[in-house]
Amino acid sequence: MVHTVLLVGSGGREDVLAWKLSQSSKVKQVLVVQGNPLMERHSKVVVLRSETSVMGIVSIAKSRQVSLVVIGPEQWIVDGLSDALRREGILVCAPSSRAAQLESSKIYAKEFMREFGIPTPESTACYNYQSALETLSNWPKEQGVVVKVDGLAGGKGVIVCDSLSDAETALFQFMQDATIKVKTNRVLLEQRLFGKEVSAFALLDGDTYRILGYACDHKPVYDQNKGPNTGGMGTYTPENWPTARQRQQINSLFQKVVEGMKARGYPYVGILFAGLMIDGDTVHVLEFNVRMGDPEAQVVLPTLDEDLFGLLWDTVNGDLKQWPMELRTKGFATHVVMTSRGYPSIGEQPVETGFPIVFSDKVDQRQLQSETGSFMVAGVQQQGGHLITSGGRVIGATGIGGSLAESRRKAYQTVSQVLFEGMHFRSDIADESEV
Repeated sequence: MVHTVLLVGSGGREDVLAWKLSQSSKVKQVLVVQGNPLMERHSKVVVLRSETSVMGIVSIAKSRQVSLVVIGPEQWIVDGLSDALRREGILVCAPSSRAAQLESSKIYAKEFMREFGIPTPESTACYNYQSALETLSNWPKEQGVVVKVDGLAGGKGVIVCDSLSDAETALFQFMQDATIKVKTNRVLLEQRLFGKEVSAFALLDGDTYRILGYACDHKPVYDQNKGPNTGGMGTYTPENWPTARQRQQINSLFQKVVEGMKARGYPYVGILFAGLMIDGDTVHVLEFNVRMGDPEAQVVLPTLDEDLFGLLWDTVNGDLKQWPMELRTKGFATHVVMTSRGYPSIGEQPVETGFPIVFSDKVDQRQLQSETGSFMVAGVQQQGGHLITSGGRVIGATGIGGSLAESRRKAYQTVSQVLFEGMHFRSDIADESEV
């Protein structure tokens, strides 16, 4: 039997999801809502209208008789799309909105981790500006502090502060400054840890889990991790790391999530992303996300040597136990994001878009591929037969290699084959001095 899949989302993550799903012999068609027309360069992919309501997407899933819905962005999950689909008997690879509190509330996630023994940095929840300042005034000066917005913030709600004065500035921006887009009355002040950061991705079927892969993300907009946080400027698959001992601890924490969600009465079914800080053999969870990462998906999925549809199908049907604990992967990958001038646009000034995107003659513009790598589209539109920029994160280049160094070289060679006005990218993604 072959299946029709409905994919929700329009960014680089959804572009690579559409590509990977379309490769399955079990998939007849991948329908995309809120998609980018350029996704249709992948075989079997059809982009539908840009639906903006939960019930509108449910209606499409019913009328098209889709076998499985895959939700890319977290906001749809938090807004109840997976709940609405399940009420209609439609299979969906995404957790319930209640389980999605692991991402939608940093405070909820911290309480969950404490209850179920998942190692995480010490923290204090603050529910107004004054209490946050008072908590900060008593913070140990020798201990760094991380300021986290409690709700969803598109990757821009966390500031790692070197000093208490920096933390005061962050609190003012998030809680008082009207020119800053990310606003909140609830923050988490967290102990700053040091070590190596990595994101671990797993599938959970309510009773068990399987590891999808690992990726290291670069969030600050400028080289050497300078400047404001973004949704992600690039990522890579780590080489010879995490170690076997560290992976044992990572496996343990995913098992605790499975057991904890069941104990709370809403088993977790879908993709779970754990942001980790590793120091020696000690692994702490910094945060959870309830979906595939962006841009992490752009390196994890191309190196996954398994049928993604088969994995997601068995996830929603509770059959993950038949898959190996750590799924097969091949090679290494580096992904570099190219952004518009002005990104990440923390204040009122918008990013600059609407500029033509020009590729070198080395690029197959129909498939957006070259000999060195592939492009994944995000903030791109077609206008008059040409591609133009339409968002902050415009396009990304993924290089694959037998080593991390080879994948990095190919990724940057691919970056050199595209140009648009105001284009910005980091030059140190997967730099050997940083990994």
